Amino acid sequence: MINRYPPLHLDHLLRMTDDTGLVQHALYSVPDPVHGYSVDDQARALMACVTHACLRGEPLPREAYTYLSYLLYAACEDGSYHNFLGYDRRWLDDRGSDDAQGRVLWALAHAARYAPEPHFAGAATSLFTASLPVIVQLSYPRSWASVLFALSDRVHNSGGAMLPNLARELADRLVARFEAESSPDWRWFEAFLVYCNGSLPAALLLAYEMTGEARYRRSGSPRSSG
Repeated sequence: MINRYPPLHLDHLLRMTDDTGLVQHALYSVPDPVHGYSVDDQARALMACVTHACLRGEPLPREAYTYLSYLLYAACEDGSYHNFLGYDRRWLDDRGSDDAQGRVLWALAHAARYAPEPHFAGAATSLFTASLPVIVQLSYPRSWASVLFALSDRVHNSGGAMLPNLARELADRLVARFEAESSPDWRWFEAFLVYCNGSLPAALLLAYEMTGEARYRRSGSPRSSG
C-alpha cells in the first residue's frame, strides 16, 4: 500500500525549543521570546515526541525531557499547574485554566503509557498520580474530555481500580450537559460550537469502554436516536 502522507519531521518543533521549553510563538520560523512559554504547548509537544518515537521505533529526543521537566516545574502543591511562564522564568499566573490542567493530565498519561524509556514513563506516572486531586475541581467540558482521554490511557496502562470511578464522575457531567442542551434538531453538549468539539463525544465513547455504561455510548453518538 502506498503511503499517502509525507514523512513526519520534528525540525521546526525542536527549533522552537530552548533549554526551558517550547517557545509559545514565532516570527515566521524564528522563535519569539517576547511571549514566553505555556504549559499547553509543552503538553502537546510532549505527546508529539512520544508518539513520534513510538511510530519510528526511536529513543525519545532530548527535547521530550525538556517538556516533561517544564511540567514538573509547573506543578503546584495541590496537583494543579501553572500555565504561562515569562522568558525570565517567572510565572505569570497562579494557576492555569481548566483546559490547561486537562491537557497536562492527558499528556502525562500518554507519556506514561507509550514512552519507550521506563524511567521517563515512571516520572510521567508520578506526576499524573500527584495531580489526581485536581480532577474533581475541573469545571469545563473540554477539560473533562481531556481527563477522560488520560484516564483511558491509564486504565490500559495500569488497570487502576479507582480510575473507572473517576471516569464515571466526569462522564456523568458530560451526559448531564448533553441532556440539558440537546433538542431534536440540536443533539449536542452546548448551544454553540467552538474548539476541540470532537473531543466531547470521543471522550464519552472512551468512558463507555472503561465502564460499560451504555448511556455514555448513546450520548457519545449524538446523531444516533437509539
